[in-house]
Amino acid sequence: AGTPGADPSQRDFLNYVPRALPGNRAPHVWLHDGTSLFDHFGSGFTLLVTLKTHTLFVETIRAIQADALRLNIPLTVLETDNPSIAVLYPQCLTLVRPDQHIAWVGDIWPLAAQEDVLAMVTGRL
Repeated sequence: AGTPGADPSQRDFLNYVPRALPGNRAPHVWLHDGTSLFDHFGSGFTLLVTLKTHTLFVETIRAIQADALRLNIPLTVLETDNPSIAVLYPQCLTLVRPDQHIAWVGDIWPLAAQEDVLAMVTGRL
């Protein structure tokens, strides 16, 4: 299970280990209906919401969608309570770029203007 004392956050360049971290490719999951999680991503950015109580995020999601509209950024919101997805995507919110790499993860979307996530990940900040 690794070298004793080694930092587990270091990348393993020989073995692929799916991690939902910024810069990494989004982990793949086959869903019960036979589709891939990637099939449900939009053609622009996708905000994956993986909290069972995702209804608590309604206002936050609306604010994120308003920011995307203001910045003219295509955004698909994908809400799920699928436990297989939640295992690979432990943060409540995961922003996936159009190339299926993760741009940002977090449990709380920063609403301060200086922390405008969408502007930052699209190079507008």
